[in-house]
Amino acid sequence: MRHMNGAVTVGTFLISMLGVSLAHAGPFKKGPSCGDARVVSGDTCSNVKVEFQFSGCEHKSSPEMAKKIICEGNEIKARYQTENYRFQARFKKSDDGWGGVSWAPVGSVEQYIKSEPKPSKHAKADKPKEQAVAFEKTERAPSAAYDLKALEQARVSFSGFADIRYSNYTVKDNTSLRGQDESGFLMADGAAYGSYKGDKLSIYGDLPFRRSHTSNVSSDAAIELGKDKAQFYMSYDFHENFSAQLGQFDTIYGVELNDSKDRLFGTAGQVYSNTLPVVHTGLLLDFHMDGAYAKALIANPSDRGSYGAAGTNKDNNTEYGLALGYSNDMIRGQVGYLSRPWLDIDGTSMSNRSLLDFILGATFGHFSIDLEYNMVNVPNKNTLTTSTTDSEDAGKGLLALASYEVTDEIGVALRYENLKDDPAAGSIDETNSYGLGLHYTMDKNLQLHAEYIASEFTPTGTNPTKWKSNLFEAGVILSF
Repeated sequence: MRHMNGAVTVGTFLISMLGVSLAHAGPFKKGPSCGDARVVSGDTCSNVKVEFQFSGCEHKSSPEMAKKIICEGNEIKARYQTENYRFQARFKKSDDGWGGVSWAPVGSVEQYIKSEPKPSKHAKADKPKEQAVAFEKTERAPSAAYDLKALEQARVSFSGFADIRYSNYTVKDNTSLRGQDESGFLMADGAAYGSYKGDKLSIYGDLPFRRSHTSNVSSDAAIELGKDKAQFYMSYDFHENFSAQLGQFDTIYGVELNDSKDRLFGTAGQVYSNTLPVVHTGLLLDFHMDGAYAKALIANPSDRGSYGAAGTNKDNNTEYGLALGYSNDMIRGQVGYLSRPWLDIDGTSMSNRSLLDFILGATFGHFSIDLEYNMVNVPNKNTLTTSTTDSEDAGKGLLALASYEVTDEIGVALRYENLKDDPAAGSIDETNSYGLGLHYTMDKNLQLHAEYIASEFTPTGTNPTKWKSNLFEAGVILSF
């Protein structure tokens, strides 16, 4: 919300009005945290809209929109105030993975309660004080405002989404794949979220669900729970610029995010699926200041996307990762590195499996573009040549993702991807993929999306037979 300062022409009038305002405002004292707040729209401080909900608060009301937004770098403070209560929520802005932004809550909603005003030196008798006491008895009775149970309930929230699609997948020149196994109505993606938000300690849970990817959708309606990308971790804020996470959490690498509701393309791309980890189980340290950040992790090696098996490649060693980046309203970038010990090509000595990932993006008004290039080095990969003793080139991935917001409700995206030198060690020398995606937001709980993705695959070996695939999907994303 923008505030404009008008010219002052009558000084005495302004001073008198200010005096009246201060006489009625009274001081506010901080009370217990309560309620919840969320960003409902907007990608900059100037157009963001925040909704407050007041469950567990003394102030009983239906949800209300923030009346004031305060900008502080890549964070905002949203405020809603009545005569006797003031609420404040903080949010931090970050890239959402497809050219837009996401707003993450920082801490819990703060509640301030108007304290009993002191009698004015010019007050007549004790009338103001008597009125204040009467208000206390009717509005703030009987001291349940500081009930710990209500406070705990106010800090716990639950939400989720379900992505239901119709898919038509066709494959040409590959007899080992059947497109009809992936065609039909799909429970494509979904998750149930739960969180507890304290002043410093927070707990997050994410239980994904989707139809089984190993079955024929026309004959098997099995739904998998917790597959690949489940999360459960604790986060502790040691300082406003430094925090730590312990548990299982989303990866810090890549442009595209894990849940389809957070991507313009419902189906994640080749770079996401074949070069990147999805989650990490371990410890993450996060330092951030004025748009710049540094993240460091230590984690288990068994996370989806690692392409390793403990025992087979002596892949039972801890992996270490680092990401350095910067983001503001216009530009964003990150360089990331992830490594762990891995069996070498000779089958006896140890080397290192590594991921080097570069991201660069920019937003100009309604247009955004994100680029990603990475290299995956697997020491004992043996899919590009017939020799069993040579070290093969690192696999490479390239992603170019452009998006345009036609209106606040309609978005369009183009995606191009190239994989080279078999980064997933799946005997595919090169992959080229082209995608067009459309996205329409009907309201805050209902989104429609459609996409077309054409891909061409070149297997390894001499004179390989290329094969192609075409995917069309249309779906509905329900948020709750």
